[in-house]
Amino acid sequence: MVLYLPLEILFNGFVFVPFILIAVALLAVTLYIIYKQWFQIARFYFFFSCILSILPMMYLVPTGAGNEFLFIPVSLLPVIFFKEKKLQFILFVFVVSLFFVVINTRQFITPLVQVPQETILFFRNIYIAMVFFLIFTIVSYFKKIASDLDEINFNKNELLKNSNKEITAQKNEIEIQHQEIKSSISYAKRIQTAILPSNDLIQKYLPNSFIIYKPKDIVAGDFYWMHVLPQPNGWEVEGDTILFSAADCTGHGVPGAMVSVVCNNALNQSVKEFGITQPNLILDKTRELIIDAFAESEEDVKDGMDLSLCALNLKTNILTHAGANNPLWIIRKNAKEIEEIKGCKQPIGNFE
Repeated sequence: MVLYLPLEILFNGFVFVPFILIAVALLAVTLYIIYKQWFQIARFYFFFSCILSILPMMYLVPTGAGNEFLFIPVSLLPVIFFKEKKLQFILFVFVVSLFFVVINTRQFITPLVQVPQETILFFRNIYIAMVFFLIFTIVSYFKKIASDLDEINFNKNELLKNSNKEITAQKNEIEIQHQEIKSSISYAKRIQTAILPSNDLIQKYLPNSFIIYKPKDIVAGDFYWMHVLPQPNGWEVEGDTILFSAADCTGHGVPGAMVSVVCNNALNQSVKEFGITQPNLILDKTRELIIDAFAESEEDVKDGMDLSLCALNLKTNILTHAGANNPLWIIRKNAKEIEEIKGCKQPIGNFE
């Protein structure tokens, strides 16, 4: 419009200057809207501003000037500005319909100016040249967009391929590590199972007993323990005595299993190495051994266990119990209530 203004002044004087300046102002507002980043509004505003800028000129100049051909590049604008296919089609049909309305009705409107035929032909050539230039610009714009999209898609595909390779490599590495960890934990379970008393030993001395042992993980922080004593040292009784215990160590999973090995070993030491046979004394010695085991650590380790320890004389059927933060429950035949003998509040470990 700014380039067109001198030609109008040269051929028609200042008749169309107000209309051209209004059109320039309409289009200039688009730049302000874009500056404010109101992009959705700018698309609609610029599209309809183009129509409002050229539509009056078609009725104000004589027929044959060719300015109606400007509707051709305007009809392509919806494809550039809008993503919705339906909206593109509606606006395209709107421009085409407006084009046919103009060329069929402008003959009924008296032009604002009368110019010689050669001037009309001159402007017709200018308008046709502008149409070709605008179409070339739009096609070039589309080609640039298509090229950019191809490059973006190529880069995305390459990035996706590299990402997939990296993800696959990480997946394989994680699977290998998972398998190694699972194998290690499974082997640790074999070791932990080896330190538990065998079912044959339990059924031999306690044939009416049963054990429910369901670790939360593959390995557990809980364990059960059993040891068969000959006539206890210092005890004036005859017959074998069975020591058995259910222990709950600090933590669960692998950490709990490591603590359970230490605690199980401390129980065995108290009985086998130090020859202690009375439940309360066994717990005292076991606590001492566990505290010593963790004493050399630079960390403030307070791990240990809660347990109930029983000694059952198989001849007299006398049961001696000592509990470290765990009780003893007794279910007697024909009894309506469960008897509970509470243990000491002191757990086995470094606690105040």
